[in-house]
Amino acid sequence: MSDLEKMTGANESREEGRWTHASIINEYDWLWLHRDGTPTTLARKVYEHLVGPGATPDQRREACAYYLAGLTEFWRASREHAGVLYLAYLDADLPHCFTCDNFADVRRPQLEPHFADYMGEAFKPLGLYVNFWQPTLPAGGERSYRVTIINDSYEPARGRLELGWQSSRGDPAVAGLQRPQDIEFAIPALGKTIVNPTLATPAAPGRYVLTVKASCEGKPWSPTVSRRNVTVGK
Repeated sequence: MSDLEKMTGANESREEGRWTHASIINEYDWLWLHRDGTPTTLARKVYEHLVGPGATPDQRREACAYYLAGLTEFWRASREHAGVLYLAYLDADLPHCFTCDNFADVRRPQLEPHFADYMGEAFKPLGLYVNFWQPTLPAGGERSYRVTIINDSYEPARGRLELGWQSSRGDPAVAGLQRPQDIEFAIPALGKTIVNPTLATPAAPGRYVLTVKASCEGKPWSPTVSRRNVTVGK
């Protein structure tokens, strides 16, 4: 995923500054799991690399949702495609299928909870993308983070962006953490803006979540949240 930091999502149909045709991107993840949490045939080696061969079904489900949401954020933020569509919303779950859907129960129906959480944020009208995928950071340093905010609605969006750290257990406040950065933003209808807030890394080693939250008053879907898992070392 760290390769995304060097990519732009450029549409290859662009020619000499013009679009030759509109394009839609959909099959962009290759992270398919059976409903019982085991990888499909195409995805087995992917999960062995991402979470290890001994991972539990729930660890795979969470990894699937986390990385799929990040890829969705990336392609939406690039603004290079006419549509970003998720491929397998409802699919077959057979032993030798290459793909599968993300339902925990198709009879009710009920989405897998990790998928509903992460992808529910990734596809909100106000999109966030944090161009940061480093798995580790040294403790106590400071760096800037490139955050893209997109507005896929036909109304201007105005609000506040917060950038801060949480513990990996979800605790909103951890001793020694810097207070979240708070930035105002305003984006026109169907617009995009980029901010580069600076934030100190936690001083204590451990596992953390870099959390970016964009809040807009009066919007039923507000806030939008983007997350990055980071291990902070000495």
